[in-house]
Parts: sequence; structure tokens; C-alpha cells
Amino acid sequence: MRTAKLSIVFLLLLPFLANAQRNKQADPWHHSFNAYYQGGIGQSDEFLFGAALRYGLQYSLGEKTSLGLITGIENYNINLGELIFPLLATFAVENGEKKMRPYILLGAGYGFAAMYTNRPVLDTQGGFGADVQLGYKIPIRGKTAFSTGLGFRFQQATYTSRDIFDNNDVVQRTYQYKRVYWNIGINF
Repeated sequence: MRTAKLSIVFLLLLPFLANAQRNKQADPWHHSFNAYYQGGIGQSDEFLFGAALRYGLQYSLGEKTSLGLITGIENYNINLGELIFPLLATFAVENGEKKMRPYILLGAGYGFAAMYTNRPVLDTQGGFGADVQLGYKIPIRGKTAFSTGLGFRFQQATYTSRDIFDNNDVVQRTYQYKRVYWNIGINF
């Protein structure tokens, strides 16, 4: 009788034990650190270069899809000191069955604007940002992988400052940055 009760308890607990074991083996959370080199045009059609560092947190929905958030710091115009701190919601799809896994990442959100310059800054306003990226992940060990990709980034931002070289006039620049970028990163 006692053995039968223990067997019933074990059978009732088996699905929970199996689920706990599965969760230990396959953690659905993934992190990434990426460095970006980007170039593109601003509102005045001048070609601008910049760099970015980003951190991403992804939650796997299955073997091939994930949802996540990306944040970081992006330097859009090195000469004028224009910065963006993006916060993007992302959706990613990858082919997880190959040694070199191709992926596509789509992101949209808001970019908070900031400026570092020797001119007095009166105001900065961020705006909508969107991101499309195609790339490859190359597994290193376990769930750690090297990643590289090409992408397109759109970002709106407005910067208002005083021009100390031109009669102290107020200068307002509203940009719609359109960037092509290359990134390298580590995912774990």
C-alpha cells in the first residue's frame, strides 16, 4: 500500500521534475554585446561616421525565434558630439541547425538623445528608431557564439544649442539618420 502511494506521488510529480530538468538544460535567456561601425547620411545629406556599443537580452520562444530588448550608446556625429541611447524591442529569427547560423533581427523603439560639445546645449530630444539586421552566428562552445552582421538603422533626433562662433545664435538641428552598419559581437 505504501509503495502504491509513493508511486502515485512520483507519477504526479514527474511532469514538474521533467520540466525543471529541461529548464536547467536549456536556459531561454540569451545575452549579447556588440560593437558597431556605422556610416550614413543625416538631414543635410552629409555623410557621417559613428560607432556604437550595444547590450541585448533575448528570450527564446523556440529553437528559431526570440523576443528581446537592446540598449546601448551610439555616436552619430563625432564632430558635433551627438549621442543616442536606444531602447529597442526586438524580434529575431535564426536557423539553429547549421555551424554558421544565419539570422535576421528586427527592432523598433525610442532613442534618447544627448550631446557633448563645447557649445552650450539648450535641449535634446530623441525620437523613433528602427533597425533591420542580417548576419551570422558562429557557435564557439555551448550557447556562446560569435556574431557578425550588416544592418540598416533609422533614428530621429533633435539637438538645440547656442552657436558660440556665430553671434551666439540658437541652432536647432532635426535629424533623420539613415545608417548602414557592420557589427561584431559575442552572444552567450
